[in-house]
Amino acid sequence: MDITGRCLLNLVLATNTATTLAINVNEAVRINMISMYHVPSSTTNFGAVSEELILTWRGERSPDTRISDRGTLSHPACIKSRPPKESLSAFWITNQSNLDTVLFSLTMPQFAIIDMSLIFTIGDSTTRSCTLQAVGTVTGIAYAALNNAISAGTVGADSLRPDSLTFADMNTP
Repeated sequence: MDITGRCLLNLVLATNTATTLAINVNEAVRINMISMYHVPSSTTNFGAVSEELILTWRGERSPDTRISDRGTLSHPACIKSRPPKESLSAFWITNQSNLDTVLFSLTMPQFAIIDMSLIFTIGDSTTRSCTLQAVGTVTGIAYAALNNAISAGTVGADSLRPDSLTFADMNTP
């Protein structure tokens, strides 16, 4: 699945229980590191082909860089990677630029873990807004799925949801 700049900017939202409108908290974001982990099923030991972890840094300004790993029960699959130097993923993504450019792609099995380290700036004035599927469940901060948008600028699969955080399901990213 592809992750765009819009996906990263939509991760943290300010919501209100009286409306479906949500406001992006972050005005700019930059990827510091992505870590992925997966332990294969105990019944197959190595797992199927689909149980491989793959992180592909997309090359808008540099060649694509693909990293993969497959683990065993005693040695789980693990990828830890920083964006390649001079790739678009290594630069700041703002509300005005590179919103719908694919920064990286993920291929992983169900129950894999993704840990992202991001550097961000909180909006000081007008930021972007999005529309939620339903009225916000809280007034305050809610979190969107990592794959909340696609490169066409419309809503994504919303399958990579945050763990143990208030989830905001988007209708329009």
